[in-house]
Amino acid sequence: MLTVTRAAEQALLMELSMTPEPAVGVRIFKDTTGVQGNGSSPQLQMSLVTQAPPDDDVVLSPNGIEVFIDPDIAAMVEGQVLDQDTDERGRRVLVLKAA
Repeated sequence: MLTVTRAAEQALLMELSMTPEPAVGVRIFKDTTGVQGNGSSPQLQMSLVTQAPPDDDVVLSPNGIEVFIDPDIAAMVEGQVLDQDTDERGRRVLVLKAA
C-alpha cells in the first residue's frame, strides 16, 4: 500500500482546491522530461483528474484522497512513501521514497 506524507497530502489537497472544475482526484505518473528531483527515486508528476481516469489506472484512497496511479508505475508505488520535494527549478514535485 502507498503511504502519503503530510507534505505530499497537502500538495495534493492544494492542487485539488485550486482547480476551476470539480476534480475527482489526482493522477500520478512518471516524469518523462528528464528533470531530476533532489530525492534519489524517480520523479513523478501529478495532474488533476476532472473526468474518469483510464480504465487501467490503479486507484488508491490514502488519507481520503482519490489517487489514480499510472499502471506503468504501480509496482514501483507498492510499499513506498509518496513525499513532496523541490526540483532544481524550485518546482514542487512528488517523489517515491522507501518505507
